[in-house]
Amino acid sequence: MSVRRDDASIDDRTRRLLDWIEGNENRSRVVRALAERPRNANQLATALDLHYRTITHHLRRLTSRGVVTSVGDGYGETYFVADRVAAHVETDATASGGAGEVGAETPANPDEASATDTDDDATDTGGERDV
Repeated sequence: MSVRRDDASIDDRTRRLLDWIEGNENRSRVVRALAERPRNANQLATALDLHYRTITHHLRRLTSRGVVTSVGDGYGETYFVADRVAAHVETDATASGGAGEVGAETPANPDEASATDTDDDATDTGGERDV
């Protein structure tokens, strides 16, 4: 994943969040895939060639920090990158102007009224280790 760091409008909190995303290869791949098009956990596991439990682990972490939001529940729960993050994520497709690593479609996100900012410690990794 590449972050557009030349954007002066990125506040410190969002910059820390973007750094946290980039700090783990799988987390970064999940965000990049979701930025290209919404998917459910199984679709992500297939597209990224990762175990389903690895995907769900990262989705829980990303959701708890407000990086992704979802619609639906259970197996059909579909994940989207939150607008505050999507505006700063450069996918393979946007970087090359062509098809990306996991899909070239980029549909608009649904209404993200529920994807509001989380509390200030949302970007604190608290010494946790990612898978």
